[in-house]
Amino acid sequence: MPRGRPSRALLAVLVLLASAISAAASAASPVRAATPCTPETDPNDAPEQAQTFSGAACYSGTLPDGDQDILIWDVGAADAAKRWTISLTGVPQTVTGLKLLPITSDPGVTPVLTGSPAVELNTGPSAPGPVTQANLLIPVGRYVLGVSRSGTSSGAPPPTLDYQISVAEGDPMPANGDAEPNQDPGTATPVHGAFSLSGDLNGSIDEYAWTLSKDDAARAW
Repeated sequence: MPRGRPSRALLAVLVLLASAISAAASAASPVRAATPCTPETDPNDAPEQAQTFSGAACYSGTLPDGDQDILIWDVGAADAAKRWTISLTGVPQTVTGLKLLPITSDPGVTPVLTGSPAVELNTGPSAPGPVTQANLLIPVGRYVLGVSRSGTSSGAPPPTLDYQISVAEGDPMPANGDAEPNQDPGTATPVHGAFSLSGDLNGSIDEYAWTLSKDDAARAW
């Protein structure tokens, strides 16, 4: 073997050593932190001041005494065809509430008018959450999403004022079983046993003819 050229055995040892060092360095490297939620932007305690978002979102903020934070959720046709999961992590030792209210006034009109809550979430003093409502269908429209809190039972300041809310896509919708025409018993779409389907109420009601076997009739549904 010429002088100065490493043997194949030595090269193999060097490759194994380099691999081990690389693996150890990777294991010691810190894991990249998850992307944090978007911080709230003050002032936002009235609908006229609120930031507007669409689709999935996550927001974090603080709730000092007497404060409320408001966002506007703009739900278009594509989002109305999906299911949504809304979560709230509240301020510890308080009752923290989230309400989703449909806006009934036209865009740009003030004051902003709202209807009855479509969704309500609350966390308790001993359980700040997260609390969740999953797989909601939200119709097309604009919504006020507001969060506020009570004081503590002792009257002392909470250990932290932080809260977090998230709006995430839920489970996919079931397959479309809405085969038109199906607006009366004579044209009802046949279904059997256990089923899950989706459809739309575009101008007429939808009817389904549900057939149960003897075994099906003996089960709880």
